[in-house]
Amino acid sequence: MIELTTKIVQTPEILAASVDDETMAMDLESNNYYGMGRVGSHIWELLEQPLTIVELCSTLQKKFEVDSETCQRDVLPFVQQLVDEKLVRIVKA
Repeated sequence: MIELTTKIVQTPEILAASVDDETMAMDLESNNYYGMGRVGSHIWELLEQPLTIVELCSTLQKKFEVDSETCQRDVLPFVQQLVDEKLVRIVKA
């Protein structure tokens, strides 16, 4: 389960490319394709470096002018889905 202090980063084996404001990602192991919209693409870019959910939301709040509670409520399930699909991994402390 993802928590606000969980640190995550992109899984290096995932191939991704940006097309306009969207990101297309492919898991080479499963051959699954994923599409991410504008906000999801920005999250994907930010996760090139390990970040906690708090750090991620802090950056997103500035860019998209959203409050902390809304950001966390929207980001947590999205990030959990990325973890479940193995597009990102949890960084162990």
